[in-house]
Amino acid sequence: MHAIVRASEPTPATAPAHGVLRLAAARRAAAHGRGSAAAMPRSSIVPACAHPQARTRQRMDTPSVQLEFPFTFGDRFRAGVAVTTSCWLCMIWVLAFPLLGIALPIVAYLNLGRVPTIDWLLCALLLAFMPAMMLWSTWRGHRAFADTPLHLYTIDAQGVHSRSAHMELRHDWSMIRAVVRRRGFLMLYFRRQCAHCIPLRHLDGGQIARIAELARAGKVARVAV
Repeated sequence: MHAIVRASEPTPATAPAHGVLRLAAARRAAAHGRGSAAAMPRSSIVPACAHPQARTRQRMDTPSVQLEFPFTFGDRFRAGVAVTTSCWLCMIWVLAFPLLGIALPIVAYLNLGRVPTIDWLLCALLLAFMPAMMLWSTWRGHRAFADTPLHLYTIDAQGVHSRSAHMELRHDWSMIRAVVRRRGFLMLYFRRQCAHCIPLRHLDGGQIARIAELARAGKVARVAV
């Protein structure tokens, strides 16, 4: 009662009357509030913590993606090119040799008025060096997995699990940096120059959408599919 008097600041003569009126009004308001809450349907009363739980259930309910496919020599070579061209430092290294090969005969001609045979040979070597190295590296990798016709992938809420006859890798989503579509592959990067490369011809639209949903739920920084 003292708090109500202080809030309304009545004169001493009218304080009791004001207090009784305000107490009656407060009781009517409380009774009206209980009636409104009782009339409210149960489905509309949602606790604040229900929404994060709903998102968690949605992530766990997303079905996993199971894949089994061969990785051909052409797939391996194109995947290497796709990973290399996505890194600008790698591109500088790769392009340095052919650029030197082009510059060498030009410099020789400007200085000598002609291009010696040795410069032509060096030019051909520099131009062919990086393609030859990439083909050789691809052949070595393909030969090492020659007796592994199929690669198995399981992509679920936990992350990416790949296995073959010689190796098995598991990466949580926290280790995946990006999921992108590039040069005919769905690429799941776990380092700047390392990625799981899945040929798009072995994926349908629904599988790609599920992988993207799982990656976003796993808080992957970049998902562009």
